[in-house]
Parts: sequence; C-alpha cells; structure tokens
Amino acid sequence: MRLGTIVSIGASAVLGIGALLIARLWIPSHAPHPTQAAQAATTVVEASVWGKLKTSVQFLAILFAILRPGHRTGGLYADEWLMIAAALLTIASAVDYFARFSGALRGESVADR
Repeated sequence: MRLGTIVSIGASAVLGIGALLIARLWIPSHAPHPTQAAQAATTVVEASVWGKLKTSVQFLAILFAILRPGHRTGGLYADEWLMIAAALLTIASAVDYFARFSGALRGESVADR
C-alpha cells in the first residue's frame, strides 16, 4: 500500500467522524425540538449522561489533537483513539436522544416521559 493511499484512507476516516459529529449536532437542532414541547408542558429536558460524556470526550480529543502526545498506542495517537470514542459516544447519544424524544419529534407531549 502506498503512503498516498494510507493518507487518503486516514483523511476519509477523519472526515467521516467529523461529519458524524456535526450531523449529531445538526439533526436535533433542525428537527421539531423536544425542548419546545417540554416548554409547553413545563417540563425540563436535561442532557443525558451519554450527551455529557460525548461532549467531554470530544473536548478531550480536541485538546489531545492540539497537544498530540508523541507516541502511538495500537498504531494510533491518543487523540485518534479519543476521536473514535467520541464517534461511538455520538452514536450512543443520538440513539438515546431519539429513543427518549421520538414522541416529541412527532409532536407528542414530552410530559408523559
């Protein structure tokens, strides 16, 4: 495998993870928002543990990407492992979000949840 191919595959993976993270942020903000339904029902919609963990790992991954510690573990730098973890947590957070608020996305009340 040539170096150009490896760089291309790596760049595609980074773009894919970036697109996933952006989509996880964009979809809830452009869909009918559960917070609007919750406000009408005077219910507070708190961030889930998955969302809080996802955000923390994303910030840590960005910090590690800026600092880029000099050694690799398992062929990847620490920031790359953290970004993979952030991508997996993004998926878990999105699944949790849509499972908890699927009714609100259809216009149903969040108060019953």
